Amino acid sequence: EPGPIGWSSQSGLVRDTMIGARDEIECKWRRLFADLPREDYENDSDLSLQCIDVALKYVFTGMTASWDKTLTRCEEHVTVLEDRIYEDPADESRAPELWQNSGLWLKVESLIWAQLGVVQAMKEYMREIALGDKEFWDEVPGQYQKITSAIQEDIIKPTQNLSDLVS
Repeated sequence: EPGPIGWSSQSGLVRDTMIGARDEIECKWRRLFADLPREDYENDSDLSLQCIDVALKYVFTGMTASWDKTLTRCEEHVTVLEDRIYEDPADESRAPELWQNSGLWLKVESLIWAQLGVVQAMKEYMREIALGDKEFWDEVPGQYQKITSAIQEDIIKPTQNLSDLVS
């Protein structure tokens, strides 16, 4: 059954979310208080900050792993299109499919940029909470930027090249 707006996938199915419910990532962050001993932290605020840091890092890492899987499927789709079009470049019947794919790839790119914005905003909020004493997730924005580059180089540009070939 579909969840509240903003908490579910477009299809309304849990299996279609970026991080599956009760999946490995959720299991990790649910064990955080048990995994982070209280005696290692001076106060509850430091412990809470560390828990938030680790939980969000798990979420962002899980999302980048999900993106890797999604991009692999997208690249496979582009490869199939390339094979079909290169077999008969004069066949213009694939033009509508290429046009539709180009639109979908731009939505994918827009989504990853939105997620990168969330990561950067969360990183800044965490820094504010820590009163500037600590940096968070230095590697995560770079992972998202690699995904953005892969979308552009491995999906959008090849699809544009195919559209130019068919046109």
